Amino acid sequence: MANATLNDHGDTLISWKFPEVPKYSRSRRWYVGLAVFGLATLAWSIYDRNFLFAVIIVLSLAIIYFQSRQEPRMLSIEVTEDGLAIGKDFFVYDDIKNFWIIYTPPVVKTLYLSFKSSLRPILGISLEDANPVEVRKHLLKYLAEDLEKEDEPASDAYGRLFKI
Repeated sequence: MANATLNDHGDTLISWKFPEVPKYSRSRRWYVGLAVFGLATLAWSIYDRNFLFAVIIVLSLAIIYFQSRQEPRMLSIEVTEDGLAIGKDFFVYDDIKNFWIIYTPPVVKTLYLSFKSSLRPILGISLEDANPVEVRKHLLKYLAEDLEKEDEPASDAYGRLFKI
C-alpha cells in the first residue's frame, strides 16, 4: 500500500522539514570548471561521432544550470504509527526493508531507507535539526536497522563533492 492517499496514519511520533535536494553554494570558478568540462566532453563526443553522448552532455548541463537557479522544495516527514508520510506520499512499514542513519555533523546528517522492492532506490532524507537518537528510537519500533552501513552511498558523497 505504498503511496496511499489516506490521511489518518495513526499518531505522529516525530516530524521535521527537509529540502527535497541539497542546495550547494557554487562559486563562479565552479561554473567555469563545469563549462570547461562540458565543452571538452562535448568536443570529444563530436570528434568520436557519438552524437547521442553529445545530446546527453547538453541535457545534463542544462539540467544542472536550471536546477541551480531555483530553490529546492521543502518537504515534511512524519514518522507515524503506520508508516512514513513524506510530502504527499505515504510509505507503510511493510514496504520498507530497513533503515540506517549516517550522522557526522555538520557534513552528513541523513536517514536512509531501503525498500523491499528492488525497483525502488534507496531514499536519503536529511535530518536537518531532528534529533537522530529520537528518530532512531521511533523507527526501531517498526523497522530493522542496518548496523553494517557506516557510510553514505557513493552517489551522495560524489554529489556533495562535486556540488551536483
